[in-house]
Amino acid sequence: ISAFTNLNNPEGLFCATIDLMNAYHNNGKSEEAIEVELRALKIITESSSKVILGNLYELLAIRYDEMRRYSAIVNCLLKANEIWRATNNKKKLAKNLILLGTYYTVANGDIKTAYAFLKEALKIKDEISDSENIHELYTNLIQKANSEKDFVSADRFIMEARSRLGNTKDVFSLGRLTDAEGQVLMSKKKYAEAREKFQESVNY
Repeated sequence: ISAFTNLNNPEGLFCATIDLMNAYHNNGKSEEAIEVELRALKIITESSSKVILGNLYELLAIRYDEMRRYSAIVNCLLKANEIWRATNNKKKLAKNLILLGTYYTVANGDIKTAYAFLKEALKIKDEISDSENIHELYTNLIQKANSEKDFVSADRFIMEARSRLGNTKDVFSLGRLTDAEGQVLMSKKKYAEAREKFQESVNY
């Protein structure tokens, strides 16, 4: 923190500050963690660059994740979301929407809104031909569609994801996707087929 202060580097200073906040939290020093958190938030308010501001909010969301503060995560992501929309940064917006789709349900149980975030992320990714983490996005979409009993969409997402996987060697993505397929089959009460999918996922 001293070094970044002397260098007048607000991004480095912010990163070091939220790392210190997390360290205090992990050591059970709540008062110190809150004091440092307020210092971090002050750095954010003094940022003049929208791109830097969006990145800082997302970095803070990651630290809040480590602290299991889910409402705070969503709050940071929503603020970053506004910035990426205002600057028309579609790649950053798509990534942000995936994170919102993941955490929104955890924070408040709102599956419908989370599902909408993920569908918008897929639309943007297709629009800009961005395939980064596309299979994780599809896995989340399948799970949300399944939770909403939207089996038509769930089956379509499964088919699209399989098509995009091609001959991938990414066993993690294959395992996650196959597990999601099993969950859909469970919801449809196709238990024997679901069991086969779960076993396939275990193998991956």
